[in-house]
Amino acid sequence: MVPAALIIKIIFLLQAAGLVTVWLYWIQTKEYRLDRFTVFLKNPDGIRELLVIPTLIKFFIFAVGFVFNPFLLLYLVEILLLAIYFVIQILKRKLRKPVFTKRVVRICLISLVFTFTTLFLYQTEYWVRFFLSELTLLVGPLVGIYVTGISVKNTLEREKKTAKDILEKFSPTVIAITGSYGKTTTKDFITQILSSKYIVLSTFKNQNTHFGIVRRIISDLKKNHKFFVVEIGAYKKDEIRKIAEVLKPDVAVITGLEPQHLELFGTFENLKRAKFELVESLGEKGLAFFNITNPEVTTLQNLARRLGKNIKTYTYALNNKGRLDATSHIERIDSDGATFKITIDDETKEIRTNLYSKRLIENLTGAILVARRFGVEWARIREVCRKLDLPDGTLNVFKTKSGLTIIDDSYNSTPHGFEAAIELLSQKEGKKKLVATTGIIELGDQSYVIHKKLGELLDAVCDLVILRNKEFITAFKDGMRDPTKIRLITDSKKIINLIDKNTNSKSIVLIEGKLPWVVDHYRKI
Repeated sequence: MVPAALIIKIIFLLQAAGLVTVWLYWIQTKEYRLDRFTVFLKNPDGIRELLVIPTLIKFFIFAVGFVFNPFLLLYLVEILLLAIYFVIQILKRKLRKPVFTKRVVRICLISLVFTFTTLFLYQTEYWVRFFLSELTLLVGPLVGIYVTGISVKNTLEREKKTAKDILEKFSPTVIAITGSYGKTTTKDFITQILSSKYIVLSTFKNQNTHFGIVRRIISDLKKNHKFFVVEIGAYKKDEIRKIAEVLKPDVAVITGLEPQHLELFGTFENLKRAKFELVESLGEKGLAFFNITNPEVTTLQNLARRLGKNIKTYTYALNNKGRLDATSHIERIDSDGATFKITIDDETKEIRTNLYSKRLIENLTGAILVARRFGVEWARIREVCRKLDLPDGTLNVFKTKSGLTIIDDSYNSTPHGFEAAIELLSQKEGKKKLVATTGIIELGDQSYVIHKKLGELLDAVCDLVILRNKEFITAFKDGMRDPTKIRLITDSKKIINLIDKNTNSKSIVLIEGKLPWVVDHYRKI
């Protein structure tokens, strides 16, 4: 007969494996950054996804149980329930799992050593052993991040040097793009237009971290690449500066500024200074492009003029009546895209594009200006603009077999991007309009104001808003004249059920923010 103690240990290990798997998924999603992981841990989504409440209950049981010993039996009940929960998640294929890279495997092994030691080898009182094992489930992954981080840092420094040598050897023109929003689409538009005339390499999708950038250079940059177009992201000051030291960019593009990731930057001023590091990294005769549709970017253009370097600055905007280097005005938007006029160097051209969104045309304006400065002819530009590719999950519009129209904006969510998606939803003809959203995280003390404004915009356009994150429910409701339009639902399956219940072939649904199961469901049907 199997001893009861062994059965209990097996149950413990089942729930332990589930917890560590989920933690590692989110640690990896947050790029192994404890600052981003900590911010996530504090918000309702993080508390739910990381099973913080069940974990706290376990430690509460230990705290009381060490005084009132019979109370500890509740611990056995809870780990059994957690083990059953994770088994069900696995059977339903809903358990969030990390990509098992070398780093994840190493972190797993470190966590395993900690837990195995306390559970099986450490000789102490029975319940104390389980208490210490529970602690290792929290401490093990964090220690693993730190230990593997030493090796990762050394590897990164070696790879940065290799990437730097490759760039110096092949000498492509490096075009670097940063901003709070619009980075990926601007990068893709610049790449697609330049590629009509030159051989161009760019970073993949949202590959904007130091590792992603240097590894793209090492693996794919060749002698025949005339341009290297790169997107750079940051969460703190000096991060852009460090990668720019490797890239030595010839061109900097600032796409727009807004209060994003403020819980990491601290203040909006810190964010602005961080983005400006890209302009500061330009050498003599560098080119800097500024999207002054966004007023905050104008301040960075003024700073650039005072740098004391021989930097040439360019400005572009949508629907601006001032004298800029590039200005676009939309003539019409219809079911197949948009027609707009763009003026560069006192020359006005009419462009037809498959894009629907004003905000995307704003980014396209900057891309066209960059391309013209590098000699791409208008005929090539016109041809490319007719069939531009968009990144997955960026205002992609498609229909299900039943005729339901989906606007997939699930790639990322920023205040500017959310507003653009609402604007596109307002332009579409539909009998009923719904939005499913996660809200926007990492906005710091600006979160309430931004979500209240979004609530006002949604109220004017939507029949129903489905919110997944309860952290933003008050702000959304305060912005809506009719708060009964909003429903708080945290389960993806229930979100899908509610959408299906309230839509038909003449309805439109905007999916805003990371709702992968919802997007996958409608992509498949």
